[in-house]
Amino acid sequence: MPDIHLAYPLLLLRSAVSRSKEQVNIHDVDAVTITYLYVRAFLGMLGIFLVLCIFWEDYALFSINELWSRNESPFEGLGKVWFIFVWGVAVTLLAGIITSRIPRDYSPGFVLGHGVWVSLNAGIFEELIYRWLRFSVAMITLPFFNFITFGLLKWAYESFLIPVADWATFGALHDYLFHPASWVIGAAIISANGSFRDGHEGNGFFSWVNSWFIGMVFFYLMFNYGLLTAIIAHVLYDVAIFVVSAFAMSWRPVARSYAWVNRSRNYSNTR
Repeated sequence: MPDIHLAYPLLLLRSAVSRSKEQVNIHDVDAVTITYLYVRAFLGMLGIFLVLCIFWEDYALFSINELWSRNESPFEGLGKVWFIFVWGVAVTLLAGIITSRIPRDYSPGFVLGHGVWVSLNAGIFEELIYRWLRFSVAMITLPFFNFITFGLLKWAYESFLIPVADWATFGALHDYLFHPASWVIGAAIISANGSFRDGHEGNGFFSWVNSWFIGMVFFYLMFNYGLLTAIIAHVLYDVAIFVVSAFAMSWRPVARSYAWVNRSRNYSNTR
């Protein structure tokens, strides 16, 4: 049985491992494949961005230099979003308690080691893909889609989507969602974060909703403390979840399957 609290989304993972819509457990994917898929997704989005910049670079209202860092300390930024770490740990711990009677297919040591590798890849590449590239691509393409819809897209964002996002995030991103430079900035935030959310849909409805809010927190960090701080926060958030997952895994009875024994031998993990 797959552990939904351990199954992390990986862009292109389902299409690479299985053509079906079924859930894929990230622990069944080897480390090399994980990195390959992330690099592939990053390079693909980078290529799209660079091609668009050849003709419409001026529509990208933020450069990577502007997004990468701020004068504020990353530690201050991490302190501002302490609640996401508490939330992630609490939810994962609760999931561990609920599934404590289900036989485990992975040793705690494997979950921890593999999880740290997944966390590093996800934290770095997902922030570069969604907070930088998809955000930038959305700023370039949204004016075009607004033009061909005769202004309907702008109306939808300004009248509904942006106000709802501002309300849902308690105004934390208000200055950017309602940026005076252009409606496109707020719309691009919502568009890019929607893609980030949809990348997690394979983990179930809860993860789908949760990833939207977590993604907006990372946008807050990027705009106020820099993309580097968002990357650090993303890595730490994922690592915290995998640490708790590994701890909770130790409560569960061992599934005496060949797959588990094989993993234990390969990684020399103790129970």
